Formats: sequence, structure tokens, C-alpha cells
Amino acid sequence: MDIVALGTLIGLSLTVFVAPLLWFLPQSDARANRFLALFVLIAGLSLLQTFLLHSGLVFRYPGLSSLGLSSLGKSCYFALGPLLYFYTKAQSDRRFVFLSRDAWHFLPVLISFAAYLPVYFASPAVKLQAQKLYFSGTATTAPDGWGGLEELAMFLTIHLIQYIVLMLHLAVYAVLTL
Repeated sequence: MDIVALGTLIGLSLTVFVAPLLWFLPQSDARANRFLALFVLIAGLSLLQTFLLHSGLVFRYPGLSSLGLSSLGKSCYFALGPLLYFYTKAQSDRRFVFLSRDAWHFLPVLISFAAYLPVYFASPAVKLQAQKLYFSGTATTAPDGWGGLEELAMFLTIHLIQYIVLMLHLAVYAVLTL
């Protein structure tokens, strides 16, 4: 286990403690705290996928890579901007109430999830190669006769597009939050 895995494990333990505390804290504004609790849970999901990668559990137990935590987490990141926006709105405007018409802010989560469907259904071998690529920083050598290169290229293209769109999405919500 490397230092990153140890640090994320500490962060995960804090997430497990802080999120329920924020959700059930009776003294302050429950509306705002629930948005913040969901924000912390999504950050915890990011920590979980980082822990699984850096601890080597994904490489020892390839079945973990087929859970799709990494892809699910990337889709959930699109909720971070709206959650922070609604948290700030609930803190600054005491009359604010989250209505069903505000749910459109979370539409990018569903769109991202749909875009990642090919990744969810990718073979565990392709997911494992993508994770090895993540750690090596360069192309990995594929076994002879391995036919997953096109699938791996699609996986990495989806990831790159999602990353760029996510950064733009978060920038828009940062401006809205200000």
C-alpha cells in the first residue's frame, strides 16, 4: 500500500463520519447541510476509487474493475457543481426551496452516465489495461492477439471528452456560485 492509498483511506474514514453528521445535524440549516453532505459523499466516491487503484486491490481482484466505480464516480462528478451552487444558494437565501424544476441542473449526471455505458460494459481486460495505462503514463503493451485495442481507445476517448466537459461544467458552476 502506497502513501496515496493510506491518505485516501484516512479521507474515506472522514467521509463516513462527516456526511451523516452533516445530514442529521439538527442545530443549523438542514437544507444547506444536506447539499453539502451529498457533496462530501461524491468526494468520498472519488476517494474510494483512488484507494482501490493505489492499494492495488483492482489489480489483485480484477472483478473490482468491472464494478464500474471509476466510471460511475466520473458521472457523479457532474453533480458537484450543482450541489455547491444549491448549498451556497440555501445558505445565502433563507427562502430558497429546492423544487422539481431545479432538477435540470443534474441532467449532466444522466448524460454522462449514458455516455459511459460502453465503458460499463467493457470487458474486465480492457478496464484493467486502462488502469495500467493510468499508472504507467504511457501506452501499455497488449498481449499478442488481444483484440481490445479499439475498445481501449474508445474508453480513453470517452474519458478525455468527459474530463474536458467536466472542467467546463465546474467552471460554469463556479461562476454561478460566486
